[in-house]
Order: sequence, then structure tokens, then C-alpha cells
Amino acid sequence: MRIEKENIVIRSVIVDDAEQLNQWWNDGKVMELTFEDASINDIDNIFNLSKNLIENSDLDDRI
Repeated sequence: MRIEKENIVIRSVIVDDAEQLNQWWNDGKVMELTFEDASINDIDNIFNLSKNLIENSDLDDRI
């Protein structure tokens, strides 16, 4: 799967993502942002959540 909108790309996870995902999973600041909107029902909410993560954390561009 690959979805693109503006400068955000959502794609299927690959094995090479494991290290970065583990870091995010164990980062309380990232996880707080992730669960801020528990009603993720549509693609616009997913993109807004992604923007929130990018704008409010020190993540690199590997999303």
C-alpha cells in the first residue's frame, strides 16, 4: 500500500523500518501524539495525525 497527499506518504511497513518503529514505540512523546486522536476513521484524520507527529517531534523524514 502507498498513499500520498501533499508532502506525506503512508506506506506499508517493511523489515528495515523495525529499528525506527521500535524507537518511536518507546518514545513517550511520540506515543502521546499518536493516541491523541483515538477516532481515526478516515484518511484525512490519518494525514492530520501524521502532520502532527512531524511538526511536534524530532523525527527524521523516514515516515
